Amino acid sequence: PAFADAESDVAAGSLKLNVRRIGLEWSKTDVKHAAEYSDSPVSALKADSQDFFKGVFDTALEYNKARFQWDNSLFMEYGETKLKPYNEAPTISENADDILLSSNLSYACWNFSGLKFGPTVRGAYDTEFVTSDDTPRQQVIRANAGISLFDNKIIKSLYLTGVYEYDFTYANEKTS
Repeated sequence: PAFADAESDVAAGSLKLNVRRIGLEWSKTDVKHAAEYSDSPVSALKADSQDFFKGVFDTALEYNKARFQWDNSLFMEYGETKLKPYNEAPTISENADDILLSSNLSYACWNFSGLKFGPTVRGAYDTEFVTSDDTPRQQVIRANAGISLFDNKIIKSLYLTGVYEYDFTYANEKTS
């Protein structure tokens, strides 16, 4: 009877939403009296007003059943810095711009001295929120396959894989 209960728990599997990080950084530096020091030869007296913001969202949906682990994750990050020099036009630059969607599947088919390991495969799509100037949107696909060690008390995850990466950012563009 106890063995049957353990089997039904394994057959059921578990699904967990892991919200790793949600963050927002924002800062504003406002320089007063910049006009009075604009012609100073001492560079330490010159400063620019600055606005900075950055947002991060990192989450994973993790499914475990018996010896299978399947993780699907979404990582998004975007940030901008706006410099406002005295008597000049402001400049805006990105300090972060990334969207990464990935899926990992691992199977613990071997157990050696408490170490579970087995084959692992991963697929990922990497892109961005905003393109720079007139360039096309970054689009990269990655695929990994290899062997993984996981669920150890000391080593959470360790893997050795081969990686294939295809960048199709300029796939439809004439480059010559």
